[in-house]
Amino acid sequence: MTQDGPPLRVLVADDDPSLRLALTLWIQRRGHEVFAAADTEAARLLLQRESPDVALVDAGMPRDGVEFWRECLGEG
Repeated sequence: MTQDGPPLRVLVADDDPSLRLALTLWIQRRGHEVFAAADTEAARLLLQRESPDVALVDAGMPRDGVEFWRECLGEG
């Protein structure tokens, strides 16, 4: 199955390897490019380097995913 529009560049950040893999495969099967991170530090680097269109970040990761977004948006 593929998407209707142009492919997206998606950041998936989750410390659970099984969930990270499942999300990555599900998104790739729909024709999108995925950048996967196991922690917020790797997610931050990928966010800066790859400029994804969409980011899925586990709010419950060590170094809280919510705090990660506050830092990235300059609110932390």
